[in-house]
Amino acid sequence: MKLNYLIKHPPFYNKQGETESEFVGEYYVNSNVFELYIGDCIWLPVEDKIGIWEIYISHDGQELISQKFNIVFPESL
Repeated sequence: MKLNYLIKHPPFYNKQGETESEFVGEYYVNSNVFELYIGDCIWLPVEDKIGIWEIYISHDGQELISQKFNIVFPESL
């Protein structure tokens, strides 16, 4: 089974100075027991990653799950 993912994020620039596109990809499930892990960190510069992020997982065009979360900058570091 193939799952598709889509990650929407606040606008930020890539190393070429262009606005980074949404992250899209595929994950192939080949057993009944599997883990799907998308994303692991917020990278520098952090300031342009602040805001609402959205993750969508779908199969055959049908949304299975979605999650929205807000990255905030701590008031004190």
